[in-house]
Amino acid sequence: MIKKPQQGDYPSYAEMYMQLLPAETDILSHLKNIFYEIRELIYSLPPEKLYHRYKKDKWSIKEILVHIIDDERIYAYRALRFARNEKINLPGFDQDMYTRYSEADKRDIDNIFSEYKAVRDATIARRIRCGVGTVSYLVNPRLPVVAGVPLPPADAATGTKNPREEQKLAAAGRNNACPFRNTSCAM
Repeated sequence: MIKKPQQGDYPSYAEMYMQLLPAETDILSHLKNIFYEIRELIYSLPPEKLYHRYKKDKWSIKEILVHIIDDERIYAYRALRFARNEKINLPGFDQDMYTRYSEADKRDIDNIFSEYKAVRDATIARRIRCGVGTVSYLVNPRLPVVAGVPLPPADAATGTKNPREEQKLAAAGRNNACPFRNTSCAM
């Protein structure tokens, strides 16, 4: 069971997301269940609502869904890089450009949810082995939020690192090593 992160395990700007998680929850079960809850909610809407924008330049519901999929895929890739102890800085990404070119509003909702399920299943299946036992990368405080799991103590857009987190890692004698134990990670 992977439990909800505690304050201090994630940056303060992630607090609003952490508050959405029930106190005693298994993160992987939550990720699986929330997918079905979101799908049920979206399918309960009249089809024309999927194109609704609460303001002219804001995203439609379909665009929001594809944004979630894109972000989860990107963050899973970032997790893999952390797990493999990648030394090269991670590039940022422009979520507005991704959304603009996603053509989400032209896609069938079944197609969007098919992709969403595939990405979510891959996210849930991924693990990092750190020292003793297996820990999901989803609780790594150096990684971003995906459907209510921790954001990185870094600027997600630029990949710059949070100096406080880097100081903690350096004090523990680690640099890009497993954040859970003084060992390297393998995925």
